[in-house]
Amino acid sequence: MKKNERRLTAVLLAVYLLVLAWVVLFKASALSAIPGLFDHGRSVNWIPFYYDEETSGHLSEVVWNVILFVPLGVYLKMLGAGCGKAVLCGLGVSVLLEILQFAFGIGVTDVTDVITNTAGTALGVGIYCALRSLFMKTEALDKWLRILAAVCTGGVILLAAVLFWAN
Repeated sequence: MKKNERRLTAVLLAVYLLVLAWVVLFKASALSAIPGLFDHGRSVNWIPFYYDEETSGHLSEVVWNVILFVPLGVYLKMLGAGCGKAVLCGLGVSVLLEILQFAFGIGVTDVTDVITNTAGTALGVGIYCALRSLFMKTEALDKWLRILAAVCTGGVILLAAVLFWAN
């Protein structure tokens, strides 16, 4: 990978991480107007996939946690990380975000989130590896993924700007 391409990938990863942190840490702030949703203070759930009350929303949260971390696995593989290192990095990012949630008293610090976030990173690694087997050259795959990531990042930034301006 050329130096400029690597730099662009690193910048896209940094923007992704900032958006990810905003989504994970401040989703509770954005939803705090809903009575009773986030009035539990600091709490930690150490039991995987355990919920005090059963609602259908838990499954969608699990799915979203996986989806949100897929790009992390793809970006890390694009930057040359090995499979194990990429998954461990996803685990580290997830644990860091959960610790920050606890420190700031935002949402629930949950081992389920760590598991599903790490699974999302591993899925991203798997998707990258599967796509790599379809492309003759890794450089071609990385180019298309960079273009896709740049378009998606631009869309997310535009959406965030519109939401910020509207409020």
